[in-house]
Amino acid sequence: MPIVLEKIGDKPLDEALKEMGMASKIMVLEELMTVYTEWVSMVSEVLVGPYGIRKNVSTYRVDAHYKIMKTMEKVYSTGEAYKALDDLIRGLTQE
Repeated sequence: MPIVLEKIGDKPLDEALKEMGMASKIMVLEELMTVYTEWVSMVSEVLVGPYGIRKNVSTYRVDAHYKIMKTMEKVYSTGEAYKALDDLIRGLTQE
């Protein structure tokens, strides 16, 4: 389930950035930051949330393990946002 950013649609990020001005790049950065913030909150929920891995969840707590698995699915599906954000920040700081 790849992320589709509103500002660039189906284009790869590196291609879209070549055609954009600074204002558009900043809007893409804001959109990526929102996705990244959601991603970080999901990761921390998996690690330390009420059913987090670090809470020593019992093997028999099927509901907790199910919630962790479902959240991890979301984390993995948005993991590319981190790389895209890093690439964009590097590109903006080199301009």
